[in-house]
Parts: sequence; structure tokens; C-alpha cells
Amino acid sequence: SHLLHTVRELCTSAVLLEHGHLTYAGGVDATLEAYQHSFATFAERQADPANRPGVGLVRFADVSVAHENLRSGDDVVVDYSIGTDDDLPGEYYVSAHITDEGGATIVQCDSRLVGYWLNPKKPHDGRLAIRNLWLKPGRYSVDMFVCTSTGVQDMWEAAGRFDVRPELPYSHSV
Repeated sequence: SHLLHTVRELCTSAVLLEHGHLTYAGGVDATLEAYQHSFATFAERQADPANRPGVGLVRFADVSVAHENLRSGDDVVVDYSIGTDDDLPGEYYVSAHITDEGGATIVQCDSRLVGYWLNPKKPHDGRLAIRNLWLKPGRYSVDMFVCTSTGVQDMWEAAGRFDVRPELPYSHSV
């Protein structure tokens, strides 16, 4: 399961599989720690475009999260740069997913929803601002995608990370 809370509550032992192979077996806390470490290592490898899935005609050159520590309700701002390609037929769109620590997609934003398509012959620098997003305290990652109508050009999982602090954004609680 990718539902870490459920694993903690229901299990006394756990295993970690990577690409169908057993990489760790032991107590729940130790296995979840190994999982978190494998996720961090995976995120580092993803910084190199050669390690990312996708056709690869157009790829992200850079992705960054403007603020790595937020309160629930703060805007999540992601800046990105995309290179060019003269061989890509047609335009492409950008998609961003925010995932929680367990790997569940919490939010998906897609430039197609606002009719925003990009020309692959021009470099593109963009900023995505997700406003008033009420997230539970914890660590989140941003997965970024460059897609055409026929498939994925670049899939950068864990392109950015941020933490939501355990602070309420309003002054008085009831």
C-alpha cells in the first residue's frame, strides 16, 4: 500500500518493493524510513533529464518551488523552464500534480483547462500559482509533466518539495 498511515495503524511488519524486487523487510517504522530514503534518492536522480520517462523531445530544464515552508491556505508557487525542439509536431501543455508523503495525488493542474498550449520552437519560462490550497500539515512533492495530445514528453516526479507547517491560518480557534 502507498497509504502510509494505514500501514502504520494496521501492520506490525512491512516490505519495500522497488520495480517488483524486494529491497527491505522489517518493522513498519524502519521500512517506512527506508521508503522515505528511497524516495529522496529517486528525486535526486530525476534532476537529470536522461533519467526521466517520456519521449523527450521537449523537457523541463528547471523546476523550483518558490517557498518550501508554508501554512495551510498559503499559495503554492512553482516556477519552471522548458527547452525547445524543432521536431515536435504541434503544441504541448504543462501539467502539475501535488502528491502527499504516501504518493497520493492531492491536486492536479493542467494548462489545457484554461486553453494554454505552448509552442515547442520557443523556450518557455512559467509560473504556476495554486491559490488558497488548504493542505494538512506534512511534506508534499510536485510532479511536473510536459505532454502532447499523443503522449508524455517529460515526466519529472518530485521536481520540487514543500512542507506545510502545523499552524492554522486564522487567528482564533473555536
